[in-house]
Amino acid sequence: MAWNYTGWGQRDSKQHTVTLIADGDTPIATFPAQLEGITQVEVQGTPWKLSQGQRNITAEVGERSFKASVEKKFSSAKEIQLDLDGRKARAICEKRSDWVYEDASGEKLGQFSGGNNGVRNSYTEFEAGKTNEQEQVFLSLISRTVLESKLSSMSVALIASLVLISLFLVLVFL
Repeated sequence: MAWNYTGWGQRDSKQHTVTLIADGDTPIATFPAQLEGITQVEVQGTPWKLSQGQRNITAEVGERSFKASVEKKFSSAKEIQLDLDGRKARAICEKRSDWVYEDASGEKLGQFSGGNNGVRNSYTEFEAGKTNEQEQVFLSLISRTVLESKLSSMSVALIASLVLISLFLVLVFL
């Protein structure tokens, strides 16, 4: 049975984990807060092997594999190429922080948004009957990766701007 939506729970600062939840109250799996290199995760009793780089994410689930890739980095991506165990799809940034998942024929699979606390409450909505549970878990991971990488990128830019402004003000008023 596939879900209508998934969301990421609060980060556990002691365990350094975050839980993926379906339809508001069903825990699916607990992921590391930061995916780095190769990570093993158990999703509903099934082992997943995750690998994340700056331009790609892969998941191996038994004989099935899922892949996401971007040209530059996830933080600057406007389109993400997806391979859902042989099923081609993509994630498209429609505007600012609103994203849509669609298959190769252009049929909508789901959506997510970074607007209105989208990073803090990251939800991925799915079209009924268009994706299975494993695809939904992988797409939810992509949603989280995109939103968090864009937030990190904006934070670095903001800090750099504040440092430059501070240096300028110190030089002007000395």
